[in-house]
Amino acid sequence: MSTTPNATTTSPATLQDIADQLTASLEREVRIHEGAPRPADDRVDAGRPRSGSTPPFVVTVEGGGTALAHISVRMDGPRPLSPMDFEALDVASALVRDALSG
Repeated sequence: MSTTPNATTTSPATLQDIADQLTASLEREVRIHEGAPRPADDRVDAGRPRSGSTPPFVVTVEGGGTALAHISVRMDGPRPLSPMDFEALDVASALVRDALSG
């Protein structure tokens, strides 16, 4: 009699999965891009200038001293970011680092 373990496998989170979860949690648009942020990232959203809007909050995700990605959070949301939101960003940066290092 052979038994097969009931193993649940989960696929690693993609950058889009992480961005979607953060968007829902923070109640504002979140984008994650590989590589270091470009200076234009503060002034452009999807190729269109965002005149008059608040620049995004950008978190650079590093691994081994190299910028692996950056998380861009729109700051003109329905409420100010709370300490728990910053903790969520900290966890998300670790998930992004794992996703890109794995």
